[in-house]
Amino acid sequence: TLNLTDTELGYFSADGVLTIGDSVAGTGAVNIDSWDYSAKNHDVVTVGGTTTIAGGVTGGANHFTSIARTGNLTVNASSAISAGDITLTSSAGTLTLNSTLTGSGHITATAGGGNVNQNSGAAISATGAGRNIVVHASDGVFGYANLTTNGGYIHLLS
Repeated sequence: TLNLTDTELGYFSADGVLTIGDSVAGTGAVNIDSWDYSAKNHDVVTVGGTTTIAGGVTGGANHFTSIARTGNLTVNASSAISAGDITLTSSAGTLTLNSTLTGSGHITATAGGGNVNQNSGAAISATGAGRNIVVHASDGVFGYANLTTNGGYIHLLS
């Protein structure tokens, strides 16, 4: 188990992309309690078997990507994600959104093995001019929809 506090995460100063987890064969659990990396100069990618975002993530203009390779990806209530581009992928399970995603760039939410559930009170908002929202549920089920863009497209795919 790798547990990193906000202070420890603050020590990272990568330019480009900071990847946490095994991007090829990641199977462990990823749990993000809260993280503000908006003052940094890098995008963030987390990779694991299952992912729970239990606290807010603030990336500023930096991008945020989270991949659950073998299980579900869940964004808990009161765990808003705000970043540039936001990409959430549950490769083999369900993606559940219980809080708000706000991106100044494009937002992509994918469930490769199940539903995309956007529960009441959760919203997906692409605030940048002409930025798109793409939601892909492998089984074609998309629960509840509160999606907004600033002149961009909304794509719902199955």
